[in-house]
Amino acid sequence: MITIWSKNDCSWCTRAKEFLDNEGVDYEERNIQGGEWTIQDLQKRAPNVRSLPVIFQDKRFIGGYENLVAHINLGQLRL
Repeated sequence: MITIWSKNDCSWCTRAKEFLDNEGVDYEERNIQGGEWTIQDLQKRAPNVRSLPVIFQDKRFIGGYENLVAHINLGQLRL
């Protein structure tokens, strides 16, 4: 399962979600401004990350939007 950590008004977050939607890939969004998830939750998972989106597949760190696209185009993600 792909997890996207995001926030409101984040154009790269929107691009990542639209890309996965267009590819027909299911994902879970964890919006740090949505009430359920916080920046502290994200920092526990990825302490050195300083920008969003932050994308994981299962427990494996993928990176941001460009990393996501590269991993999918190279066939490096299980979809």
